Amino acid sequence: MPPRDVRTGPARAAEETPAHGPFPLESREGGDLAAWLDAVRHGPPGRPLRANPALALVYGVCAREGTLERLVERLAGIEARLQEERARLERDLRFQGRMLADRDCQLAALQAEFVAMRRSCATRILGSARIRVGRALRWARAFAPARARRSSGPT
Repeated sequence: MPPRDVRTGPARAAEETPAHGPFPLESREGGDLAAWLDAVRHGPPGRPLRANPALALVYGVCAREGTLERLVERLAGIEARLQEERARLERDLRFQGRMLADRDCQLAALQAEFVAMRRSCATRILGSARIRVGRALRWARAFAPARARRSSGPT
């Protein structure tokens, strides 16, 4: 007959608790397995659930019917879906960040091109010529009717 394990309480719990194990939640919320087991075993006794009333009712029903494993499995499934959603949102955020970075690069290139064009000697000369041609045309239009009136008199 194999020897019976008579250890109970903290001695047995210390042997069963891994030093650092996997994380119960993919989000690593609440710490590793050792932290979870420590919190469950050494938490304050008789403390009411901090869950909302509906979840407390579900827990009570599962505890009475002995189906806590199903409750834990369902909660783990919900947590897995939330992690997938989080990963998708992080991918979307990285994509949008890349789009903004690309747009910023394009804007910087356009600004540099604009500044180079403004500082260019040829651009300044063409701008000056455009202004002078415009003045000459305005002057010609202003005085053209007066010349036409003088030359249209009796001959």
